[in-house]
Amino acid sequence: MLELNAEAANTELLVRYAQRLEQAKHGEKGAILAEVESFLGWKTDKFYRELKKIGWSSGNKRRCDAGSTSLADEVIEKVAALSAIGNRANGKQIAKIPTIRSVLSQSGVNFNVSNSQLRAVLKDRGATAKQLAAPTAPVGLASLYPNHVHQTDPSLCLLYYPPGGKGQMQRYRNDDDFYKNKPQNFEKHPNLRVWRYVLTDHASGAIRFRYFEAAGESTKTLYEFLLWAWGLHNDPNCPMRGLPEYLMMDKGSANTSTPIKRALRQLGVEVLDHAAKNARAKGQVENANNLVELLFESRLLLEPVTSTEELNQRAEAFQNAYNANQLPEYDAKHRRHKMARYECWLKIKQHQNKLRELPPIEVCQWLLTAKPETRKVTGMKITAVHPRTKQRHSYDLTGLVGIYDGLEVLITPMVLSDSAEMLVYCTFKGEQQVHQVQPLNQNEYGFFETDAVIAQEYKQKPDTHVDAVRKQALRTAYPNMTDEEIKKAKQKKAVPMNGELDALSHLMHLYTPSYMPVAGEQVKTDFTVSATTKTLSGIALKAAVLAQLNRVLTPEESAWLNQAGIINETDLTATLERMSRELIVRPALRAV
Repeated sequence: MLELNAEAANTELLVRYAQRLEQAKHGEKGAILAEVESFLGWKTDKFYRELKKIGWSSGNKRRCDAGSTSLADEVIEKVAALSAIGNRANGKQIAKIPTIRSVLSQSGVNFNVSNSQLRAVLKDRGATAKQLAAPTAPVGLASLYPNHVHQTDPSLCLLYYPPGGKGQMQRYRNDDDFYKNKPQNFEKHPNLRVWRYVLTDHASGAIRFRYFEAAGESTKTLYEFLLWAWGLHNDPNCPMRGLPEYLMMDKGSANTSTPIKRALRQLGVEVLDHAAKNARAKGQVENANNLVELLFESRLLLEPVTSTEELNQRAEAFQNAYNANQLPEYDAKHRRHKMARYECWLKIKQHQNKLRELPPIEVCQWLLTAKPETRKVTGMKITAVHPRTKQRHSYDLTGLVGIYDGLEVLITPMVLSDSAEMLVYCTFKGEQQVHQVQPLNQNEYGFFETDAVIAQEYKQKPDTHVDAVRKQALRTAYPNMTDEEIKKAKQKKAVPMNGELDALSHLMHLYTPSYMPVAGEQVKTDFTVSATTKTLSGIALKAAVLAQLNRVLTPEESAWLNQAGIINETDLTATLERMSRELIVRPALRAV
């Protein structure tokens, strides 16, 4: 009340000053402005701004250059740029106008206006730090029916439990003790934190939440909660159950782990990760976390519980009452559809085949731990046994992104699929690709429906990305040629790139240093290499002698060689010398 009276008195004072300005004669306004500065401590600009707030106008004609500025657009853009990057996520501005002006003045920027005028120009351009920090207007999100889209998000509960197990009293987290900038305080209770997991159905707004004692977020806890919320709760007071088509959650380490994503895909649930720092994308579940704190956890102050088990019992009773609009003296109807949340969710009956029940718990647990199998793509097909049909099926992968013949892919079955659908994983350009494929149908003779009938039709599989890259590479190697001409050029061993590449010639002109030989030590071994020597005898010996003498052999020489036997080819010269000596010494025979 005092603030209102003070504001009213201030407005009355401004009105009196405004009246005096309007009645002032020429030369008297200066004295009034000086009085204002002395009495209120306001400069002229400030005084006129305050008068404008109460609707006062001087009545002066608007200047023809009003709204313009002598500042160059480039200067304004630089100031706006530094203001934008100086905004922190918590709303604090670390680069203010005086600092920005000081920095830019040393970079050749000339300011010919005051800081207040600079702020006014920025405000007029929508470029103040506050304006630049304003979030982009969101687009409304709609879902088609219950269980079309679910949202989930974990958060720390307001309480935790000290050591000692059951029978111990709950303790509330003190914001000073668990301040985010003091992580060491969290480490004092690493295993005692109570995590609240919340899930909402986007169409009906129904809320399901459950508490877990854990050191932090984990894949196991998230999966356990989802299975509970989707049907394992076995709560007769909760009609909400079944698998959604889409699940929206943030990019936490537990949420984006490979096992949880793979298990959800096999259940036919597609995970939608919102962009980083865009919590508004799943604002419904964020608001549900806040509602649980305000409407349920606040009651724990008045009636404490002694264990997580008891906490979950009370939580189930509360959420059933809230979703059914049965909280005493509290209107829990949804503002959008004006119905109780469970009542709205039951409209799923009007949508055929949209209530998809969970498979047995053993199957769900197997999905989280089972490893995918490897298959090699042959003829753009793979084969696998599907657990639902217990039969081997063939799957055609033609036209799928990242798939080519000879590639090894990972496969996992979709356990809820009656048509034996399979998920195929591969990597393309650094990103994982997931394809959902159906088995090929076969006729009574075992032929696939995609096979071409002989003499009746001709089919050709479309190019894979590897085929496209190969064709483009060959077109680059053989420019200005058709694919058929390239094929012929390769058969003729034509030089690629029109022979313009210097692959070897440049090596002849390179400077290569000459090296002095380096002395080394001869390696000695116990092995000797036996030389193979050719032997001569008979006709071969005579032929060799003829070649050496270059004349016809005499009868004496021929007879001598017949008696020489076998000799080594290396001893041929010595043999000729011995033959010459013996034939000279040997006396000639005469008839008597």
